[in-house]
Amino acid sequence: MKGKIDINRLYSGVWVKVVAVYISVVLLWSTTPLAIKWSNESFSFIAAVSLRMFMACALALLLLALLQRPLFSVKGAWKVYAVASLGLFPAMPLVYWAAQYISSGMLALIFAMTPIATGVLSIFILRENPFTVVKLLALLLAIAGLVVIFGDQVVLGSNAGLGVLAALGACSIMGGSSVLLKSLAQQSQQIGSLQQTTGALLFAVPALFLTWGLAWYFGDDPWLQQVSDKSLWAIAYLTLFGSLLGFTFYYYLLRNISPISLSLVTLITPVLALYLGHWLDSEIISARLLWGAAMIVVALGFYQGVSPLKLLRSHKGVTR
Repeated sequence: MKGKIDINRLYSGVWVKVVAVYISVVLLWSTTPLAIKWSNESFSFIAAVSLRMFMACALALLLLALLQRPLFSVKGAWKVYAVASLGLFPAMPLVYWAAQYISSGMLALIFAMTPIATGVLSIFILRENPFTVVKLLALLLAIAGLVVIFGDQVVLGSNAGLGVLAALGACSIMGGSSVLLKSLAQQSQQIGSLQQTTGALLFAVPALFLTWGLAWYFGDDPWLQQVSDKSLWAIAYLTLFGSLLGFTFYYYLLRNISPISLSLVTLITPVLALYLGHWLDSEIISARLLWGAAMIVVALGFYQGVSPLKLLRSHKGVTR
């Protein structure tokens, strides 16, 4: 139903469910960067990401079997899965590699810029220019925020520059995957979110294990001598919550709230991730990092058209 949220819906439980899912997505996306860092503590980066995606794929296939949902019922579905898998491979190994050298808060800040990367890549892939004057200024402000953070050697430390570049590369690949999926909208709209997640995992897991095998062959240990409980729990958390529930909840919100309200998630998560990294992992938060983070968050808000006035005018109600 369009228009303002009906007060009767508040008592039906639907609105409460949406709020609960919204909070869950914020928490999941905020904790994922820190969980990635913890999974890297006693696993090599390629082992950690490969194990996570393999277990997520197994669980997703089991769910599809239990729900009796076919994976290839839509013609050309394999193209959608192949394109979606780019966000898992090679993007995720780059994320895990970058997590060795930069803080979880920094990782969250970079990935919050995915919508901007998607807009830039739309120009080259779809030949569409989504940039207005405001969005262009937002892009420049976000870049300036990165420059401010990049100059903070206290926070970044050694090899952090390479970590930032790897994270930006992964962000760009994920943005490119989103843009390419738009070109396959006719097929992707007919495919459920669980099927799309499962199909992407099926394409990505073999590539991840091949990379892991090559790393092992050329001398990189698949994991360290002693595997910590923290790393195991982090991988389990990322498998169930970061991979399966995170995507499912996100697609649920896409159907039930306005795009402006949903875009607030990308503004909240980097701020919360910075705090969690400082509180739970003693990550340094300097004045330069705070200034750079503020610039990026403000830029994202302008880019996605988020403002208090627009939020009040948001008229897409909660649907049953």
